[in-house]
Amino acid sequence: MRFPISIWCLVCLLGTGCSMQDKVEPAGDAYYKLYGNGTYQEAVAMEFTGNGGIYIIGNQYVRNQDSSAVVLIKVNAEGNQVWSGRYYGKGHTSSKSILILPDNNILVLASTRETGQAGGIPVLYRVNDKGELLNEFYIEEEKTAASARESSIPEGMVPGDNGDVFLAGNIRGSSGVSTASYIKRVDLASGNVLSKRVFSNSEMTEVKKIFRNGRALLVMGDTRQEIDEMKNRNIFAASFSPNLIEAGHKITGSANADAFKEAILSSLNEFVIISTEQIPGSAATRGVFRFMGRHSLGIRNTLYLNFSANEIPQAIAEDGEGNYLVAVNAIGERGSSNIIINKTNASGTPLWNSPKELGEGGSDKIAQVKIAGEYAYLLTTIDMQNENTLISLSKVKF
Repeated sequence: MRFPISIWCLVCLLGTGCSMQDKVEPAGDAYYKLYGNGTYQEAVAMEFTGNGGIYIIGNQYVRNQDSSAVVLIKVNAEGNQVWSGRYYGKGHTSSKSILILPDNNILVLASTRETGQAGGIPVLYRVNDKGELLNEFYIEEEKTAASARESSIPEGMVPGDNGDVFLAGNIRGSSGVSTASYIKRVDLASGNVLSKRVFSNSEMTEVKKIFRNGRALLVMGDTRQEIDEMKNRNIFAASFSPNLIEAGHKITGSANADAFKEAILSSLNEFVIISTEQIPGSAATRGVFRFMGRHSLGIRNTLYLNFSANEIPQAIAEDGEGNYLVAVNAIGERGSSNIIINKTNASGTPLWNSPKELGEGGSDKIAQVKIAGEYAYLLTTIDMQNENTLISLSKVKF
């Protein structure tokens, strides 16, 4: 097995990450764990349980079949699996986001569709702390036209204030390209949609992330000007009141295939956005690091992450003191993917003389990185190079 070298490199090299607010931090010594049962497993996101463990969501795919299920794994403070659950939806179901509710139940947002069919709709799974399914709510579809070929794909969720949740996602046509985006407020007792807003602009908007910004909502993603091309893309952010009235809109970027990847709200009260941009005059891409005002949505600074050619930033984290860690998948000549990390301060100044490279040239993929206390947590999908992939969780002290 090839993973020990990578993880011990990570123990030596990781510097900072994001702090989790208002959560009981996982405890114990460093560990490296794999989860799965010999099939295609994909890591998506993680959340602290509040009592020392972690919930992990991902997907399990059936080889050579159009079928998948949501995977929910609970691990204890030592990283050992306590239980796992699988939730199948309509046949092909993919997890998107996870929340821990005030009653300590788990809420998982997924997209589901019938096997062999195109499209998809949102589904919410409410699960107790033993992995038992309490509720399964299929959320009504949105359409911009009288077309059965449009689908309503969710991307994220944030909690409301009154036993509800806000979902954000995209309406996709038969080509799979987003034609509009939406926000829905959903009652968690009934699964009913309480209010909704479908929005777009002169370009095609694709939501990738939703935040609670005080009482307001903020969605981020990218836009494109041409349906069949990845070029001419920009980063956008839009602010909405709790009753879904738009309060502000910002489009930024270079229009050089500037595709949104991830964003966080930092301890300095601003959003930090990572994206990929096509290098002018080249087919290669580079990472872009932007600092956006929380309320003005204005860009304070832009940093280009020149780690390597064909780099795809996937995750960003902050240490609570204005220093940032960005994790990048660097794509090799034959589709291999190494993990590269670097640290920068709030002025965009790199704090390491050179980026750190992890991995051994496989096809490992970054899902998420977090920091709690003295520990970093890195969630990835590990390519075992035997036609299987597994979910990996690394906990390292630095």
